[in-house]
Amino acid sequence: MYMAYGWPQSIPLDPGESDGAVLLRVLGRLLLAVCPASLHLWSASHHKVRLARLDRSPDSLAAHGPNAHAVWSPDAKTVAVL
Repeated sequence: MYMAYGWPQSIPLDPGESDGAVLLRVLGRLLLAVCPASLHLWSASHHKVRLARLDRSPDSLAAHGPNAHAVWSPDAKTVAVL
C-alpha cells in the first residue's frame, strides 16, 4: 500500500509476493515492485495501471535463486536485480 493524492492505494500482487518484496520504490509517476520471483511496473498516478510484469521461470529460480536485492537507477531507465 502507498499514499497517492492523500488516499491509500493498493497494488495487487500475487498472493504471498507482497510479504517478501525486495524493492518497492516510486520514481516520478512510476512504481516498481520487485518480488522474489517477479517484477511489476505500475503507473503511480491517480489511475494506477500495470505497465509491465516479468515472471521468472521455475528453471531460472532453481538455477539462480530468487531475487534478493534490486537497485533502480535515478533516471528510472535501468533496474539491476541480484
